[in-house]
Amino acid sequence: MDESVECADCGRELLGGESLAGVPCPECGSTSREYTNDSEGGAMHGGGYAEASIVSGGTGRETAITPLAARVQEWASLPDRTTLLAHPLAAEFRAALSAVPVMSGSVVDVYRGQSIKRKDDPPSMKRMGPPDSSFAPGEGRYYADGRRALYLADSENRVRREMGRWNKVGAPYVVRASLPLTVRIADLSHLSTDDLISTVFWCAEMCGLEGYGDRPYRFSQIIAELVAERFDGMRVPGVRGEPGHHYRNIVLFHQLEGWPNWIDPARPPYRLSGCLVVPPKDADVAVAAYFRWENEGCSDGRAWQHWFEGAEQLS
Repeated sequence: MDESVECADCGRELLGGESLAGVPCPECGSTSREYTNDSEGGAMHGGGYAEASIVSGGTGRETAITPLAARVQEWASLPDRTTLLAHPLAAEFRAALSAVPVMSGSVVDVYRGQSIKRKDDPPSMKRMGPPDSSFAPGEGRYYADGRRALYLADSENRVRREMGRWNKVGAPYVVRASLPLTVRIADLSHLSTDDLISTVFWCAEMCGLEGYGDRPYRFSQIIAELVAERFDGMRVPGVRGEPGHHYRNIVLFHQLEGWPNWIDPARPPYRLSGCLVVPPKDADVAVAAYFRWENEGCSDGRAWQHWFEGAEQLS
């Protein structure tokens, strides 16, 4: 039984990575797919699909190429929060979460990385923790603008891999914490390839990655919001792995106020070797220098002084 994947709009046969959910068709840019199986001389559409799957190089997550994947892709492409939550798959996903296992045991050791500017170096334990409740941190893969989440990795090396891609100003620091598993963490790292939740996360993990349709974080943020209705956090594959070097992150949505109880004062934050200190960008320094020049009455002759002071301020 042979399966083919075609663009539903232009009919081009899609091979290899071109057939992945969310990848634009090279011919017309569409992300719609049509799956066909040839069986006993006839074409079969819909439910009788052959077993075919794709493995993400970044996360190691495997997903089956099935009609379910096409439905999830359709859901993920909706334009806003209202339509995403109104889609029938949102209700199915909510229901499926009831069967997700939680992490077991008493405690799990986790690592938290932060880029620390010179004025905060070395950082306090509080500085290494979650954003303050009064601070709006912007947005990320699993939190929308104005919401808070705490990202934790399963080893120091995994923090190094994440921070190597951040390109944030400051020195890289890491701290170890012991997370009690009274905090309910949904374990979403090992699921069946044709499982709804696994397929949903396959799409969510593609959000914001180059070469996968440039889909924004909107879908992954909605998925995190639905998980947070039932759990304090979730364990998911990190998206910056590679074959043979995959890892997992824990993303916490609730109980962030427990951070001071999870860290040991005898194990303070330490500077992470193997990561470059990222200097401030020239454009940012120029803005800081301009405001210093303006605050000093727009005087002439101190351009370089303002520049160096602006760079110092941002470092």
